[in-house]
Parts: sequence; structure tokens; C-alpha cells
Amino acid sequence: MIFFRRTWFDPRLRYDHLSNWTRIAVHPDAINKLWVPDIFFLNERAAVVHEVTTPNMLIWLGRTGTVYMSVRLSLTLACPMTFARFPHETQFCTIDMESYAFTTDTVKLTWAENQPLTIPKTIGMQQFYLAGHRTYDCTYQALYISGRFPCLRVELSLKRFVAFYVMSTYVPTSFIVVLSWLSFWLDSDAVPGRVTLGVTTVLTMMTQSYISSQSLPKVPYVKALDVWMATCMAFVFAAIMEFGFVNVQRRKEQDEFERRASAVGRDSNGEVREKID
Repeated sequence: MIFFRRTWFDPRLRYDHLSNWTRIAVHPDAINKLWVPDIFFLNERAAVVHEVTTPNMLIWLGRTGTVYMSVRLSLTLACPMTFARFPHETQFCTIDMESYAFTTDTVKLTWAENQPLTIPKTIGMQQFYLAGHRTYDCTYQALYISGRFPCLRVELSLKRFVAFYVMSTYVPTSFIVVLSWLSFWLDSDAVPGRVTLGVTTVLTMMTQSYISSQSLPKVPYVKALDVWMATCMAFVFAAIMEFGFVNVQRRKEQDEFERRASAVGRDSNGEVREKID
């Protein structure tokens, strides 16, 4: 929800020679009798002008022809996002305002010099917090076949809260990786225990990865959290591979030891028989 405030000068509405009033409040029904800048929101997807209990609109006429207008709006705006660094990304969303019918030759839009944008400190979102904002003129981008149109833009920097993903994804997967390393301290002959531990950690890791993927945005490229999950899975899988490698090497060494022991036994028996003969 925003309070959209505009001020413009219309010399036809001057009344400084008729009254000492500094300003006159105009009923919203008279809006059709006034010239109003035809500003629209370029990236708007849905908009509502609040009318409970009466139209939420304020119009003041100044003595010198200055018109002040404020209206309460609820906007749904398009905001293209990039999730390559998810959940550590900063998203930049804009509010683009342009004149629909008047080019820069007729109308010029400028931001108010004093506080062009006021954001309440109590504003908040579930997944993001407002890290910063800026206002600037975007007329240089509003060039069309019909001409160049005046444009103003608000850019909001939204940074995602990471604490939720730390507790729900990073910490559990880190514990699973550390748990898989416990197999390094088990005896290599404890095959059932090491296999059970390895398979359990792999299945747990796969379950955690599936649960995390359900809440992630569906995009065709790799995200930072995907890299983390793949790395954790690689560590867990490497622990199982290490056990398999150690077990095979241990069996080879044991077979080699038994072969040498049997060969030494045969040689010793032969020497004994020769001495007896």
C-alpha cells in the first residue's frame, strides 16, 4: 500500500486575487473537472484505489494555482528476480512511473526535493528486509516509437533473511556430514556398522535435499544452496567410498599376508625334512 502524492502547477486555477485563503480542499468527485497528470505504473500487474468509507483521495488547490493530490493505492508490481546466490541474494525491485500520453516536450516529471520517498520503519516482509532504496529519473530509458516520455523510478534493495535457512538447512546438513565421518573411527572389520552408518547418512541427506528443494524457487540454473547440498552429498558419499576402498585394501593386505605366511611355512617344513633325511 502506498500514498501516491503529486504536485503540479495550473495557472488557470489561481485565485489569489479573489480570496485570502491559502488553500481550498476539493471533493474527489471534482477530479474529472481538473487536469491531472496521466501517470501510470509501468510494471503494475494489479492495482486498487481504496474507497472505504469514501474515496481515499485528497485534493488541495493553492492560491497561486498549485494543485496537491494524494491517493491511497495498493499495487502488485512485477519484479524480475535472480536466484543464483539464493539464499544470500539481494533483489532489486523497482516502481516505474511514466506519463502515458504526454512526451517530454509537454510534461516533465521530477522528484520532490525534500523526502521524495518516505518508508515507515515498521514495514516488513516474511522473507526479505529493506536494505536500501533510491529514487532517480529514468526518462533516458523511456524511448518509444511515439517519442520519449517522462519517467521516474524507485529502486528498492531487498535482502533475504538467512537465519531460517541456516537453522533448517545448513545446520542439519552439517551435522549429517560430521555424522558420516564417525565411520573413520570405526574398525575396518566392523562392516555392518560402517555400512549402516554410511547408508543412513546418505538417505538422510537425500531426504533433507528433497525437503529443501520443495521450498526453493524453480529456476533452470544452479543456486548457491544447490551447490551447498551437492557438496554435502559429495562428502557423505566420499565417506562410504573411503570405507569401500579401505575394506578392499585391508582384504588384499590380509590375503597377501596369508599367502606369504603359507609360503614361509612350506619352506620351513622343507628345510626340516632335509635335515631329518
